[in-house]
Amino acid sequence: MIRCCLCARWFHLKCVEENSDPPGVWPCPECRRMPGQMSLVSENLVDLKSLVIAMNTKLDNMDTQILPQKDEIENLSKENKKLKEKISTISTGIKGLHWKRCRDPSIHRTVVLGDFTLKDFDQDKLVDTEVLCKPKCSLTEIQQSIKDLKDGYEEIIIVTGDGLTDLATCEQAEDVTNRLEEVLADAKRKAPYLTHSSICPRRGSSQILEKLEATNAGIKVACSEDTNIEFVDNRAFLYLGDGSVNEGFLAEDGIHLTNAASNRLAKHLGLRLKSETAGVCRDKQSVSRDGIDTRRKAQGNRNGHGFVRETQK
Repeated sequence: MIRCCLCARWFHLKCVEENSDPPGVWPCPECRRMPGQMSLVSENLVDLKSLVIAMNTKLDNMDTQILPQKDEIENLSKENKKLKEKISTISTGIKGLHWKRCRDPSIHRTVVLGDFTLKDFDQDKLVDTEVLCKPKCSLTEIQQSIKDLKDGYEEIIIVTGDGLTDLATCEQAEDVTNRLEEVLADAKRKAPYLTHSSICPRRGSSQILEKLEATNAGIKVACSEDTNIEFVDNRAFLYLGDGSVNEGFLAEDGIHLTNAASNRLAKHLGLRLKSETAGVCRDKQSVSRDGIDTRRKAQGNRNGHGFVRETQK
């Protein structure tokens, strides 16, 4: 028997092809091949290291290419979110335009009530619709006017915007929303169907505009709690794609609506026009400086709370 000086294993002389015990140290055949194997492993490690370096370089290049794409993806995600919000707003507007006919085609007698947003509406150009408007009216006046309405209306449409004094006098938007909920409750007692238009935009202080947005959100929530109350969001046509107000629809004072905007508002509310080409606005010669229809002014036909009331021809 002979023992390997490296691995310390014992071998038969015949098995390792030795005739006698060799002098000195003796490595077994496997241990003799170890230096060659170590050299091969070393070469493989060098190749592996080169491969790792190349992979790291490739990853760095990929990061450089991916980072701009990541920013682009984030921008596309934001744009997608804006488009979804815009689609939702447009869908709400379309719903507001068609909901009456889809819900009950027999609805005929309607009253549109509100502040000076309605100053250019000519009820003679509308089908079975009465228009009541008053400059700079408060919600209390609107509420009282609703209480004074005679029975028999099938729908009440409330439009507030340019003269909603409550926005300027109330400290919190919640106060305006609470008052509007009271108005809605009284309106429901007068007609089976009710529509409330969102407050139209105007130029003004950031505080007033913030109250306006918060109040519109509150009105929308209040209307959503009753299937017979419809909230019509005017953002679909009064605002641009970037969320800013369409200045082309505001008069020079930045508060009242232009004729084009009034016609869009009438269609948006689903009002039935006698002539689509004529629109809803009164002829200029029938409007006095204070914005009141001279035909109604001559008749002196006002109700007890200052709302101008027309008599349907």
